[in-house]
Parts: sequence; structure tokens; C-alpha cells
Amino acid sequence: MLPDMIATALRARLRWLLGSGAGVLVAIIIWLGITPSLSFENLPDWLELTILADEGGEGVLFTLILPFLMGVPLVLEASRWLGEEISRETIAFLLTLPVRRWILFLGGWGFHVLLLLLLLGSGIIGGWLGATVLEGGRSVSSILTPARWVALGLFLMLLIHVGMLAALFAANTWVGMGSAVGLMSVSLLLYGWSQYIPFLTWLRNILPWYYYVVTIQGEESAQVGWWFMGGLNLLLAGGLAWIFRQGRILEAPQYSKDKKLLTER
Repeated sequence: MLPDMIATALRARLRWLLGSGAGVLVAIIIWLGITPSLSFENLPDWLELTILADEGGEGVLFTLILPFLMGVPLVLEASRWLGEEISRETIAFLLTLPVRRWILFLGGWGFHVLLLLLLLGSGIIGGWLGATVLEGGRSVSSILTPARWVALGLFLMLLIHVGMLAALFAANTWVGMGSAVGLMSVSLLLYGWSQYIPFLTWLRNILPWYYYVVTIQGEESAQVGWWFMGGLNLLLAGGLAWIFRQGRILEAPQYSKDKKLLTER
């Protein structure tokens, strides 16, 4: 039953998947094509370190291009699942059927994990084509480093979980979307500023961006980044699973309707 649920959802969103996958692939090739003509030397020091501009276009690809290029459509799709009224009412109806709730949760959650993996696959293909065809294979080893793609996947999954939870509690797709993108943007800025403002140094220990950057850099502290992102993802996924198990989403459609009535008054 679970594979059938995921397959059905995948067929329903096939056009979205093909469009997003093709967009990611083409965007990566274009970026690698224009990178040699770009100069990152005039960037502020804090921004250069934050987006790994010292590594050139390959560093910026993983810290700025891919997180936003993949994160925005993935989070929007995930937030729509738990924030759009029609979707919420559908889930609430399914929860009343004699179907185990963990199956319903895994069906929706697993579908979005599959979307993430497919977009990552599209990105890897685009990176390989761009590095091989446009750069003569010079940056293949840097772009196709498995640890970097795994770290990107964990970071994007973290954004997806944040978007899901925010959309669930706010009963609004755009609140979920804004919360996840805001977390990524604010985390990026605070990490950059914490490198030059002494009293903000402690902030990096709680910023997801810091753990993401040290993980893709492969520094000695990379292991801490793996534990942080992996553990936080498990915690958020467990929270979502608990909400489904308790049937809390049953209240979602009514809450959304009450909020609309209050707004109209």
C-alpha cells in the first residue's frame, strides 16, 4: 500500500518533477559555464567566507546556488502538502479510514524525500556534464564529492521539515515556505556576521548554516556537522510522525475555516 501511495503522488506531480529537475540541470550547466568569467575578489570578507567564494564557482554552487535553487521548490511543495486547505482536508479524511497512521505519514513524507533524491540526482548529472563538457574535467572531483551532495541533501531535508511544521501549525502554505527560506537566509547572514563581530561568535554553534558549511568543507569539525544535521532531521521527522499518530491534523481544516471567518468579519 505504501509504495502505491508514493507512486500515485509521483504520477500526479510528474510535470512538476520534470520541470524542476530540468531547471536544476540546466541552471548548474549555465552556472559552471559562466563561472570562469566571474570574479569573487571584490566580495566582503564575511560573505566570501560564508559562501566559500575562495573556492571559486564550485564553492558558491554548493553554498548559494543549489540550496536556493533546490530548496525553494522543494519547500514550497512540502508546505503545500500540510498548508493547503484541500490537502489538509484530504489527509484529515484519510485519517478517519481504517489505515495505519504511520503508513499515511510515511506515504506523504516519503514522497517528498523521493522528490529530494530525484532533484539531487538531476543536480549530480548537471554537475558532471558541466564540469566535463565546459571545464574539461578540471572540477569534476570537487563537484562530484559524495560528502558534499549528502550534506546538501541533509540541509535541504532540514528546510523541508521546518516548512512542513510551520505550514502545519499556521494552516498556510506560504508561512511554511517563508519560515524555511527565512531560516536559511537568516542563518547565512548571522553566520557571516559572527565571524567578524566578537559578541556574535557563540551564535554559530546554533546556526544550521555553520554546520552545513563545515560539512561540505570537510574540516575536522565536519563530524559535528553530520551529527547536528542528522540528529535535527530525525527530531523534526519524529515530531511530524507524532502529530500524525495523535491525529492532530484532524483539527486543521476547521482551524483554517475559523481563521477565514474571523478575517472576513
